[in-house]
Amino acid sequence: MRRLIVLLSFCIMVTLHAEDLGVTGAIYSISEPDMLTMLHQKLSALQKSGQLAKLEANARARVIAHILRPPAVKGIANATVARTFYYTPTLTLHHNITDANGHILFYKGTTINALSPKSVHRINPYAVIPPFTETLLFINSDDKAQVAYAKHLKQTIAQLKIILTKGAVNLAAKPLGRVYFDQAGTLVHTFGIHAVPAMVRAKGIRLEIKEIPVTLAGAQGGFHG
Repeated sequence: MRRLIVLLSFCIMVTLHAEDLGVTGAIYSISEPDMLTMLHQKLSALQKSGQLAKLEANARARVIAHILRPPAVKGIANATVARTFYYTPTLTLHHNITDANGHILFYKGTTINALSPKSVHRINPYAVIPPFTETLLFINSDDKAQVAYAKHLKQTIAQLKIILTKGAVNLAAKPLGRVYFDQAGTLVHTFGIHAVPAMVRAKGIRLEIKEIPVTLAGAQGGFHG
């Protein structure tokens, strides 16, 4: 208690001896410039100096370059060892599908194979399932041997779709015609492809996938099996 009284007495003394020392230094009002006005002024300055046109041209060039040569798919090498494996395109429902009245149409756990008419007809007996007759060929078009191999197969396989995992689309289109790019590797990662060239085609209710090593000398060997 005695310590508390001493402490309170000290605080009172400090309060009684406090002085108004006035203001030291200049006082400025707080102001914030309008952001839109600042941006307008900045753009006007860039336009007058010609920098805006340069920025637009550079941005346009970067967009075009990205379109013509998208980022290479990560984790895909050039094939050095032949490998054959299979992929079954199934879809499993993770929850019940109901109609507007809450009646269950399809139960959780139902599995559908897109290549199996029987599987699809269990879900919809009136569905028409077109056969998968295309052949997909994934290549790295920066590799001359793979481009030569794709060009050879294009002459022997009618419904061949060439899909790049690396390379320039416009340059690959000159010898190969229409080509596609597997952006972000959506297809190759789904199929489990690790190396190219890789060919995908239907075999019954599965997809057969072959990773095929090629060299420039042996690029005319064709596809067997």
